[in-house]
Amino acid sequence: MTFDALNALHARLRRLRDNCLAEFGLTHAQLRVIAVIHHMKWAELSFVARTLDLSRQAVHRLVRRLEAKRYLIVERGDGTGRPLVLSLDPLRKI
Repeated sequence: MTFDALNALHARLRRLRDNCLAEFGLTHAQLRVIAVIHHMKWAELSFVARTLDLSRQAVHRLVRRLEAKRYLIVERGDGTGRPLVLSLDPLRKI
């Protein structure tokens, strides 16, 4: 297979993935956050950021959107510097 053929195949697979995710109202970045939390059962926001090599701000934005869509349960800190703890909503099926 030539480089151009591989590149075209990769583009088609990416479009297919994005179309499948769109049925659930998710982006690829949001799915990556869900995958990390699913694997660990729960995670702190900072752990997800380090694992995905994203900034805490970017992960926080993704988490807010996933929480609004009811994919995640977020336990907020009590003002003492305790981090956000994230878990999947057991009632939401993907």
